Amino acid sequence: MLTLTTCMKLCLKKTKTTNFWKCWNSKLGDKKPLANTVNGISDKNVIAENFATYFTNVCSHTTANRAAELKADYVHRRSAYLGVPVDDSFRFDAELVESVIYRMKLGKAAGLDGLTVEHLRYCSVVYHIY
Repeated sequence: MLTLTTCMKLCLKKTKTTNFWKCWNSKLGDKKPLANTVNGISDKNVIAENFATYFTNVCSHTTANRAAELKADYVHRRSAYLGVPVDDSFRFDAELVESVIYRMKLGKAAGLDGLTVEHLRYCSVVYHIY
């Protein structure tokens, strides 16, 4: 038996049939299948490799001298940093990251790093344990 959701009941009470049908379709309408491609590539291994290559280039330092400068700056700032005490509430795991990525809306513009949600969603997950 089909039951009406609160949204549908409110739409019916207000006699706004267009709102009712929008709600009906959002709850019970056909879901469109999502594309499993990034930049025209559907092979998950190739997507992951492109992802890794892109970030290797973006996140690498241009010179060894610049890398040393950045490290020295980090060490200096870190020594004076007090910050907030870190406890278990600050921990996160792969499942949390995955759930956040899957809640993000698709089709949005890429960030400054050039990544879209589709890049994150459709790349293969590789766990590195050190």
